[in-house]
Parts: sequence; C-alpha cells; structure tokens
Amino acid sequence: LGFLPDGRLLIVSMRDGLLLRREHDGRIVTHADLSHLSRYPWSDMVVDGRGNAYLGNLGFNFPDGEFAPGILVLVAPDGSAKQVADGFAFPNGMVVTPDNSTLILAESYGHRLTAFDIEEDGSLSNRRVWADLGSGYPDGICLDAEHAVWYADVPARRCVRVRTGGEVLQTIELDRGCFACMLGGVDRKTLFLMAAEFPPTSWGPEAARTGQVLTVQVTTPGVGWP
Repeated sequence: LGFLPDGRLLIVSMRDGLLLRREHDGRIVTHADLSHLSRYPWSDMVVDGRGNAYLGNLGFNFPDGEFAPGILVLVAPDGSAKQVADGFAFPNGMVVTPDNSTLILAESYGHRLTAFDIEEDGSLSNRRVWADLGSGYPDGICLDAEHAVWYADVPARRCVRVRTGGEVLQTIELDRGCFACMLGGVDRKTLFLMAAEFPPTSWGPEAARTGQVLTVQVTTPGVGWP
C-alpha cells in the first residue's frame, strides 16, 4: 500500500501484475498495468513525496520456485511504468528519505540494505550497500530522524535498528517472525510491528491465524516515506 500526495490510495495486486488506485469516491481503478514487465509476483512498494511509486518484483515464484534475481520498477504519477534497476536478491521493504533524494531497499536474500540516489525524473543512480546485515533477513523497513533504519526479520524473530554501515543500535526480540515495521502514531514514536508464525501450517484460508500487531514506544520519530 501507498498514498499519492493527494491522499488517494495505491494498492499492489501482486499476482495480477496491476497497481490499483482508490479514488476519492471509493472507486478502484487501474493506475498501472505491470504485466509486461514481469510475470512473477510483485512485492513491496514505496510512494515518495512527488507521487512516484517504486515496486519490487521477486523475479521468481515464491515460495516454491527456483530463486532468480528481482527487479525494481518506477510508476510515475501519470501511470507510466518502467524498470529502473535489477539484480536484487529478493527485493522487499523500501523507504525514501524526507527530501526525496535517497531510496533504501531491503534485499532479504542478500542480507543487506541497498541505497540509490533518486534523480529528478525518478530514475535511480549511485547504487551502493547502505548496510551489511550479516545473517539478517530484512523484510519491511522504516526510517527515523537519526537516519537509522528499523528492519523486520522473519527467520530471526526480531526487529532491529541499524545505522549506515550496519552497526546495530537496538534489537526487539519476538516469539514469531517479524514481517513489517512502521513508525507511526501522533508523534511517529510508536513502532508498529507485524508478526506471525512462519512458515505457516498452510497457505490457504484454513491456515492458523497467528498474526499480531505489536507496538513499542521509541525515542526517535519516523521520517520520510512511507
């Protein structure tokens, strides 16, 4: 999910290859058709302050398919879509800094956070490792005002705060996998954690409902997008 600057909601329909848009009157329309860019599932998305949406594509059929590198796609505010980067080891959560100058992407299978400079036209340049996470598997991520990143880690059942380079600043241990994290609340000092047992007993509707939303109060507020 993500929001355009005018408040309209964008929704990734991951297996249909569509980016949907909810209009102010509640109608759901197609914002962009991504099917020509990849036939594999779409993953996370971030929408920056200019209305540019960045979407990751896994590059293979998760969880049963053989691993292959994923791509990153830019959808402009007018709905036009193009690939802007490739070669990712399971592209996942993303954030954009408050000045719209930097995008940080979690590569779950790469055990790293990867950064890009964002150009005026939304394209990406200056690819670099923002943080080497060792054995960490970053999933969802969020950014705070001290330019540190929180990342959710499913296999390690934790949420970790790191700074550029990978230094660990704080770790929150959980009793199940942590899939996503976000700084919100009135002052953006509430860290919301999305957690669930993984792997599930089933991928279908009969699967046990182990999901939880947890909160932790932190001292440094969230910034940027989402």
